Amino acid sequence: MALDLLAPIMRQAPKPIFPMVMAGETATGRITPRNYQAMVQADNSWVYACARVNAQNVAKVELRLFRRMRDGKREPVPEHPWLELLRTVNPHMNRFDLLEMTDLYLELIGNAYWYLAPQRLTNPMSGQRIPGEIWVLMGQHVRVIPGREQLVAGYLYTPPGTVQPIAFGFEEVVHFKLPSPESVYYGKGCVEGGRFAVDSNELQKRYEIGLFKNMARLEGVLMTDKDMGEEQVRRFRAEWNRLYQGADRAGNIAILQRGLKYEAIAATPKDLDYLRGRIATREEICAVFGVPPSKLGLVEDVNRANAEANDLTYQSETILPRLRRFEEKINERIMPIYDPTLEVEFNNPVPRDNEYALKKRDSDLDHGILTINEVREDDGKEPVEWGDQPLPSVLSGPPDLGLGGDGTSAGNGKVLTKASRESVWVRFIHATRPAEKAMRTAMRLFFTQQRRIIEANLDKLKAYPRLQRDLLAAYILFPMAKEQERLAAASRPLIEQAVQVGATFGSAGVGEVDFDVLNPLVLEAVRKRVAFFSKRINEETARALTEQIRQALQEGEDILRIAERIEDVYDQAIGFRSLRIARTEVISASNRGALAAYEAGGAQSKQWVTAGDEHVRETHQAAEGQVVGLNQKFIVGEALLDHPGDPSGPPEEIINCRCTIVPVLRS
Repeated sequence: MALDLLAPIMRQAPKPIFPMVMAGETATGRITPRNYQAMVQADNSWVYACARVNAQNVAKVELRLFRRMRDGKREPVPEHPWLELLRTVNPHMNRFDLLEMTDLYLELIGNAYWYLAPQRLTNPMSGQRIPGEIWVLMGQHVRVIPGREQLVAGYLYTPPGTVQPIAFGFEEVVHFKLPSPESVYYGKGCVEGGRFAVDSNELQKRYEIGLFKNMARLEGVLMTDKDMGEEQVRRFRAEWNRLYQGADRAGNIAILQRGLKYEAIAATPKDLDYLRGRIATREEICAVFGVPPSKLGLVEDVNRANAEANDLTYQSETILPRLRRFEEKINERIMPIYDPTLEVEFNNPVPRDNEYALKKRDSDLDHGILTINEVREDDGKEPVEWGDQPLPSVLSGPPDLGLGGDGTSAGNGKVLTKASRESVWVRFIHATRPAEKAMRTAMRLFFTQQRRIIEANLDKLKAYPRLQRDLLAAYILFPMAKEQERLAAASRPLIEQAVQVGATFGSAGVGEVDFDVLNPLVLEAVRKRVAFFSKRINEETARALTEQIRQALQEGEDILRIAERIEDVYDQAIGFRSLRIARTEVISASNRGALAAYEAGGAQSKQWVTAGDEHVRETHQAAEGQVVGLNQKFIVGEALLDHPGDPSGPPEEIINCRCTIVPVLRS
């Protein structure tokens, strides 16, 4: 709408039909004194940092276009004039600039305005002119004009340096605003909502600047028993300031005469609380904007784990609602200009919680909600013949191994077919999964605690000559023998549990047997296994630490960089290494328990079973289906193994092994 169309409205002052609603006012009167210009300027480092972070995170999310079909489904629209417009919204801005600037105004003043500069082309469906450009108006210079028939009749825009306002009709401007309980015309920005914290921070900053500028902190007093006239005091103060005031004169030694004595003033509680007050105010500003301090580079007490958690919360609670606000307004005001069946949608910015996703998938498998083939399809893998049936719940007891007669003859025993072996493997992994999860959790906790020990002992490296640090590093940083004992105590009950799981699973293949799987022989084997396991794990960690420290010393790095290298070692340990350890140890212990069950159940032979997928190593693929006597060893590559994961075997044949064994029963 042109200015002349609104001129009759403006000429009816002082009693206009549509009184302009000024910033901070409604049509009935003033609510709160708002200074939008000051809010926009926001001469506060934390305010600007928070607003900038939010605006950038909003702008970087991709926007997609869809068309709603009659059946309720949506189909993506890859090419469209609206998408073309977003690539270059005006000669000076692209999509990122548009969203960043818009959100910046929303953060600071709670209001942002798009002027839709029209093309000559009119859409015959909507009767509206299609936007040719989009311009972000300076929100602090926009006034709302209330209407009789609708809440908003238009807008008045007075750019800086001008007097005459530009009038826009309602349909020409898209008004984005944050919610406000004080006005239906204007939103309430974060600066105004947190003005107490902003003002407090500003006063603290000015105080601090004054201290640095004038060196004005009262560090002590000069005392004398003699009377000094006002003029003498004035001259002495000027001379004192000339000699000792200012940053470049800090540390000068004062020579006192005339009986003057200097007495230092201890820090007051106010002084001690000042820094805490600054931090509290900073955190309050961050809270108003919904920005975790870690997003601003403030990393006190932040590790990778809680940084990821902070980011997940930040994206879901701060960024996602802002994107939804943009979506709704664009779909309400702009999409109908083109086609009422069109709608925009931002990509979900919330990072996937992989650990949660894996837990949910495992739970769905456990409860029969998902099948193996559905999981394989999600991973982009081909289905397997046996994977369409839900797995039996681990709570319902051990599954049937399928040894009821579908096997083939091998001497005087029955061996399983390949399809049956694959099914058995799936059930074995299913049964051992809870034990593997428990072991992984325990390992992550162990490494987390060990990292704290390392960090606490890091300064001890400074006491050793440089040439000795790389040789003794790990042994300086933590007590090896004590850590082995700690790991053994944490892992032993879990390994015993895995043995029990394997025995329970194995007993299903030979009939219920009455035997104590944790008999003295098995317990002794578990003890030796735990001792070996604890020693090997800690020695592997020590080698990794030593190598990192050696490299750091070669590069001439300081203790801080060494600490970062140590952090990397434990990030890997808490991550994939914990999973590898848990899988290796649980598979090994479970197969040992299954073998004990087969021995007690009278099986005469045992058969090697693999996962049958692309991850099986070549030597294990070659061992697939191999049958040996119960007390004989499998030939796997160049190794001789009692069972998959046999701790006596070489690391390359047992680490991350996922194989198992099944019994060969007498005919």
